[in-house]
Amino acid sequence: MGVVLFATAHFFWIPKLIMADPELFPCLAAQGFVANYWYLLVAFIAVVLIIQAIFGKEKLWEKHHKRFGSNFQENKDGYLKSSVVFSNNEKIYLTENFRGGRFETVFGSQEIDLRKCIIPQGERAYIDLSVVFGNCEIWVPAEWTVQINAKSVFSNIEEKRIMAPPTGDDMLVINGEAVFSSVEIRS
Repeated sequence: MGVVLFATAHFFWIPKLIMADPELFPCLAAQGFVANYWYLLVAFIAVVLIIQAIFGKEKLWEKHHKRFGSNFQENKDGYLKSSVVFSNNEKIYLTENFRGGRFETVFGSQEIDLRKCIIPQGERAYIDLSVVFGNCEIWVPAEWTVQINAKSVFSNIEEKRIMAPPTGDDMLVINGEAVFSSVEIRS
Protein backbone atom coordinates (compact mmCIF):
# COMPACT_ATOMS: atom_id res chain seq x y z
CA MET A 1 0.00 0.00 0.00
CA GLY A 2 2.94 2.31 0.62
CA VAL A 3 4.05 1.89 -3.00
CA VAL A 4 0.62 2.96 -4.21
CA LEU A 5 0.66 6.11 -2.07
CA PHE A 6 4.21 6.92 -3.15
CA ALA A 7 3.39 6.47 -6.86
CA THR A 8 0.16 8.49 -6.60
CA ALA A 9 1.87 11.41 -4.91
CA HIS A 10 4.67 11.46 -7.47
CA PHE A 11 2.26 11.11 -10.40
CA PHE A 12 0.67 14.43 -9.48
CA TRP A 13 4.09 16.06 -9.03
CA ILE A 14 5.29 15.18 -12.56
CA PRO A 15 3.49 18.16 -14.24
CA LYS A 16 5.11 20.54 -11.73
CA LEU A 17 8.54 19.02 -12.47
CA ILE A 18 7.94 19.37 -16.23
CA MET A 19 6.98 23.02 -15.80
CA ALA A 20 10.04 23.67 -13.62
CA ASP A 21 12.48 21.99 -16.03
CA PRO A 22 11.03 21.12 -19.48
CA GLU A 23 14.28 19.36 -20.47
CA LEU A 24 13.76 16.82 -17.67
CA PHE A 25 10.99 15.07 -19.64
CA PRO A 26 11.32 16.39 -23.23
CA CYS A 27 8.57 14.17 -24.70
CA LEU A 28 5.91 15.09 -22.10
CA ALA A 29 3.87 18.24 -21.87
CA ALA A 30 2.83 19.63 -18.50
CA GLN A 31 -0.48 20.86 -19.87
CA GLY A 32 -3.07 18.07 -19.56
CA PHE A 33 -0.60 15.48 -18.20
CA VAL A 34 -2.97 14.14 -15.54
CA ALA A 35 -5.93 14.12 -17.95
CA ASN A 36 -3.94 12.25 -20.62
CA TYR A 37 -2.11 9.71 -18.45
CA TRP A 38 -4.47 8.95 -15.54
CA TYR A 39 -5.07 5.43 -16.86
CA LEU A 40 -1.39 4.59 -16.27
CA LEU A 41 -1.78 5.38 -12.59
CA VAL A 42 -4.93 3.25 -12.36
CA ALA A 43 -3.20 0.35 -14.14
CA PHE A 44 -0.19 0.61 -11.83
CA ILE A 45 -2.42 0.56 -8.74
CA ALA A 46 -4.31 -2.48 -10.09
CA VAL A 47 -1.06 -4.37 -10.77
CA VAL A 48 0.27 -3.61 -7.27
CA LEU A 49 -2.99 -4.75 -5.65
CA ILE A 50 -3.01 -7.98 -7.67
CA ILE A 51 0.60 -8.73 -6.76
CA GLN A 52 -0.15 -8.02 -3.11
CA ALA A 53 -3.21 -10.29 -3.20
CA ILE A 54 -1.19 -13.15 -4.70
CA PHE A 55 2.09 -12.88 -2.81
CA GLY A 56 1.58 -10.46 0.07
CA LYS A 57 -0.91 -12.28 2.25
CA GLU A 58 -0.89 -15.75 3.72
CA LYS A 59 -3.05 -18.29 2.03
CA LEU A 60 -5.87 -19.70 4.13
CA TRP A 61 -4.24 -23.11 4.61
CA GLU A 62 -0.92 -21.51 5.62
CA LYS A 63 -2.69 -19.37 8.20
CA HIS A 64 -4.52 -22.44 9.55
CA HIS A 65 -1.27 -24.41 9.68
CA LYS A 66 0.51 -21.55 11.38
CA ARG A 67 -2.17 -21.25 14.04
CA PHE A 68 -2.63 -24.93 14.80
CA GLY A 69 0.56 -26.53 13.48
CA SER A 70 3.58 -24.51 14.47
CA ASN A 71 2.03 -22.99 17.59
CA PHE A 72 2.29 -26.26 19.47
CA GLN A 73 5.11 -26.08 22.01
CA GLU A 74 6.58 -29.17 23.64
CA ASN A 75 8.67 -28.92 26.74
CA LYS A 76 10.54 -31.80 28.36
CA ASP A 77 11.55 -30.25 31.71
CA GLY A 78 8.03 -29.07 32.56
CA TYR A 79 8.75 -25.35 32.94
CA LEU A 80 7.34 -22.97 30.35
CA LYS A 81 8.40 -19.42 29.61
CA SER A 82 6.95 -16.81 27.30
CA SER A 83 7.43 -13.05 27.05
CA VAL A 84 5.36 -10.73 24.87
CA VAL A 85 6.14 -7.04 24.37
CA PHE A 86 4.05 -4.91 21.95
CA SER A 87 2.70 -8.00 20.17
CA ASN A 88 0.49 -11.02 20.63
CA ASN A 89 1.14 -14.69 21.19
CA GLU A 90 -1.09 -17.76 20.92
CA LYS A 91 0.47 -21.05 21.99
CA ILE A 92 -0.77 -24.54 22.77
CA TYR A 93 1.59 -26.30 25.17
CA LEU A 94 2.12 -30.07 25.18
CA THR A 95 3.91 -31.00 28.40
CA GLU A 96 3.56 -34.29 30.23
CA ASN A 97 5.41 -33.09 33.34
CA PHE A 98 3.91 -29.62 33.68
CA ARG A 99 5.41 -27.99 36.76
CA GLY A 100 4.71 -24.35 35.96
CA GLY A 101 6.20 -21.43 34.17
CA ARG A 102 6.66 -17.69 33.80
CA PHE A 103 4.49 -15.64 31.43
CA GLU A 104 5.09 -11.93 30.88
CA THR A 105 2.92 -9.62 28.80
CA VAL A 106 3.66 -5.92 28.32
CA PHE A 107 1.44 -3.85 25.97
CA GLY A 108 0.29 -7.01 24.24
CA SER A 109 -1.93 -10.05 24.28
CA GLN A 110 -1.16 -13.63 25.17
CA GLU A 111 -3.29 -16.75 24.89
CA ILE A 112 -1.83 -19.73 26.75
CA ASP A 113 -3.46 -23.11 26.21
CA LEU A 114 -2.53 -25.66 28.90
CA ARG A 115 -5.37 -28.11 28.19
CA LYS A 116 -2.93 -30.67 26.76
CA CYS A 117 -0.56 -30.46 29.76
CA ILE A 118 -0.40 -33.02 32.56
CA ILE A 119 0.58 -32.13 36.13
CA PRO A 120 2.56 -34.97 37.80
CA GLN A 121 0.57 -36.96 40.36
CA GLY A 122 0.62 -35.41 43.84
CA GLU A 123 2.33 -32.16 42.75
CA ARG A 124 1.25 -28.58 42.15
CA ALA A 125 2.12 -26.42 39.19
CA TYR A 126 3.01 -22.76 39.75
CA ILE A 127 2.70 -19.97 37.22
CA ASP A 128 4.35 -16.59 37.73
CA LEU A 129 2.29 -14.13 35.75
CA SER A 130 3.11 -10.52 34.96
CA VAL A 131 0.70 -8.53 32.78
CA VAL A 132 1.16 -4.80 32.26
CA PHE A 133 -1.21 -2.90 29.92
CA GLY A 134 -2.18 -6.16 28.27
CA ASN A 135 -4.50 -9.11 28.05
CA CYS A 136 -3.79 -12.71 29.05
CA GLU A 137 -6.05 -15.74 28.62
CA ILE A 138 -5.04 -19.02 30.24
CA TRP A 139 -6.92 -22.13 29.13
CA VAL A 140 -6.76 -25.02 31.61
CA PRO A 141 -8.41 -28.46 31.75
CA ALA A 142 -11.81 -28.46 33.45
CA GLU A 143 -10.65 -30.98 36.09
CA TRP A 144 -7.83 -28.76 37.40
CA THR A 145 -8.27 -26.76 40.59
CA VAL A 146 -7.02 -23.21 40.08
CA GLN A 147 -5.87 -20.99 42.93
CA ILE A 148 -5.24 -17.33 42.04
CA ASN A 149 -2.82 -15.37 44.25
CA ALA A 150 -2.25 -12.47 41.87
CA LYS A 151 -2.27 -8.80 42.78
CA SER A 152 -4.14 -6.40 40.53
CA VAL A 153 -3.91 -2.64 40.05
CA PHE A 154 -6.69 -1.24 37.85
CA SER A 155 -7.03 -4.73 36.41
CA ASN A 156 -9.51 -7.53 36.08
CA ILE A 157 -8.48 -11.06 37.07
CA GLU A 158 -11.32 -13.53 36.80
CA GLU A 159 -12.00 -17.19 36.36
CA LYS A 160 -14.43 -17.65 33.48
CA ARG A 161 -14.57 -21.43 33.54
CA ILE A 162 -17.75 -23.40 33.55
CA MET A 163 -18.25 -23.76 37.28
CA ALA A 164 -18.33 -27.53 37.65
CA PRO A 165 -16.45 -28.87 40.67
CA PRO A 166 -12.96 -30.05 39.66
CA THR A 167 -12.72 -33.83 39.60
CA GLY A 168 -8.94 -34.31 39.79
CA ASP A 169 -6.21 -33.69 42.32
CA ASP A 170 -4.28 -31.46 39.93
CA MET A 171 -3.78 -27.92 41.21
CA LEU A 172 -2.51 -24.87 39.38
CA VAL A 173 -1.39 -21.91 41.49
CA ILE A 174 -1.17 -18.56 39.71
CA ASN A 175 1.03 -15.95 41.38
CA GLY A 176 1.95 -12.55 40.01
CA GLU A 177 0.56 -9.15 39.21
CA ALA A 178 -1.61 -7.38 36.67
CA VAL A 179 -1.44 -3.63 36.09
CA PHE A 180 -4.03 -1.93 33.82
CA SER A 181 -4.76 -5.35 32.34
CA SER A 182 -7.18 -8.21 31.96
CA VAL A 183 -6.46 -11.82 32.95
CA GLU A 184 -8.98 -14.59 32.30
CA ILE A 185 -8.84 -18.26 33.26
CA ARG A 186 -10.92 -20.45 30.91
CA SER A 187 -11.52 -24.12 30.22
